[in-house]
Amino acid sequence: RKRSQAFNRDVIYGVRYEFIPSLLEGNLFSLKNQWILSADFRFTPRTRTVFFDRLAVSNFGRDGSDPPRTSRDGFYHDAGFTHYWYSRDFRRYVFFQEEFNSAFTRGKNFDQLGNTSRLGFHTPLLKKTDLDFSSGLETGFYPNFSSLSSLDRSRRRDMNWDLYAAVTHHLTPNLALRGFYRFNNSTNQNNFFDYDRHVGGAQIIYTL
Repeated sequence: RKRSQAFNRDVIYGVRYEFIPSLLEGNLFSLKNQWILSADFRFTPRTRTVFFDRLAVSNFGRDGSDPPRTSRDGFYHDAGFTHYWYSRDFRRYVFFQEEFNSAFTRGKNFDQLGNTSRLGFHTPLLKKTDLDFSSGLETGFYPNFSSLSSLDRSRRRDMNWDLYAAVTHHLTPNLALRGFYRFNNSTNQNNFFDYDRHVGGAQIIYTL
């Protein structure tokens, strides 16, 4: 992260790299190399806007019997912004996020265009405990999709909404514990991609 000046205002530029391996039923499911560029502005004293551009190169291992059609390997690109409104004491805030999503994959069935919108808030619960809550809506269109079933020739369109809640307890100024829960509901024009998902977990957060 680097502080600089743009349009007569302070701006913090950021670059981040992430390597993300994923497991499914105990086996390696995917490997993701991800780069994130960001620019953090304060247009008014109690607002903050973060513009971001995210590029991921993903490999999902075995590509099935027809890789030019069914492989998910490829480039995933997202660009957008998150805008925050803060309270007078800066301990509470509301945020809105909007991003545009695209995927360019080896298998044409997974080329995608879409967008994601998210609204949420952060507030203290107790002296050392905070609450985060948000909800998001994600839509996706697959322009080159062709169903593997001869009984369904319609284009694939996804709609996914979720609810997220987290409680964070700060043990020290640098160390915190977080418990979280996320509910996902996904519907699809082709029906066989529909699902509900419940995800819960815990995080240990250390900040320098």
